[in-house]
Amino acid sequence: MRFGVLVGIISLGYWLLTGLTTPTSSAPPILFDAVWETINDNFYDPEFNGVDWVAAGEKYRPQVTQAESPAAAVALINQMLAELQTSHTHLYTTDEPAYYQLLGIFYPRLSGLRTQFQKTFPGGKVAYTGIGIVTQEQLGKTFIKAIFDGSPAAVAGLQVGDQVLGVAGQPFHPIQSFLDQAGQPVSILVQRSPDPNIQQEITVIPKQFDGITMFLEAMSDSVELIERGGQEIGYIHIWSYAGEQYQRQLEEELIYGRLREADALVLDLRDGWGGAPLTALYPYTARGPSITNIGRDGIATTYHSQWEKPVVMLVMKAVAALRRF
Repeated sequence: MRFGVLVGIISLGYWLLTGLTTPTSSAPPILFDAVWETINDNFYDPEFNGVDWVAAGEKYRPQVTQAESPAAAVALINQMLAELQTSHTHLYTTDEPAYYQLLGIFYPRLSGLRTQFQKTFPGGKVAYTGIGIVTQEQLGKTFIKAIFDGSPAAVAGLQVGDQVLGVAGQPFHPIQSFLDQAGQPVSILVQRSPDPNIQQEITVIPKQFDGITMFLEAMSDSVELIERGGQEIGYIHIWSYAGEQYQRQLEEELIYGRLREADALVLDLRDGWGGAPLTALYPYTARGPSITNIGRDGIATTYHSQWEKPVVMLVMKAVAALRRF
């Protein structure tokens, strides 16, 4: 058995990714040293946000070395990282969908990363089996925080706010619950009411998610036209903005695709991963050219390179959206 990790750190405004795969028996101290040194060498602030980083290492290393399990070691390391009080600094493991999602975002862009993970992901496919949900722990309970558009969870009718009680009669685990279950029906027990006696069993068919393409697919599946008051409101959810490919797909939908005739646009930027190219606002602020095509039938079609109609951007999900029982 091997234990993989991914360390993400902001350094001068860029992600630095470090992969480490070691036997589980020796993972905790080796893992700790790799994380501590990565922060020590690359953290954006040489003063470590006022934290004595050497002292932090001396404090946490013995605890990590004596941890009862790899999961406990990871929790301690992330506790140490949290002392820096900064975003984008976290340790992810192969037991989390975020590991594959984050790696999939940067894998095509960094040749060094591809070389480093060549043996881990032969053929360059960064994949995991799941149902397309983001979960959040609250008071010892697991709730669905977000559901990817078009995912098995969305198709099965799972909802944001559902409390996940178990999978196939076992405790829920975001990776292990669906391991080797792609294409096979799996029963998920959820609770949608404060009444613990009202529970619902939902059958979901997990699938293999490709970390490199999954957010483009979810983005495409999210496109919707909603009629309100005689007008059509376009909607699209950008689950990741960390790459030019997401902007290209958005512009394709706005200029040539399903959103072209919408009277207004709702751009959903909640959940998922951030980022955004410098050109992200160009469709709404730049004054580009328009192109008019006239067919043999004499019908003219004009394509505008900018969005001149109303647009609303959703950037934050209300905490109340999650049910607390």
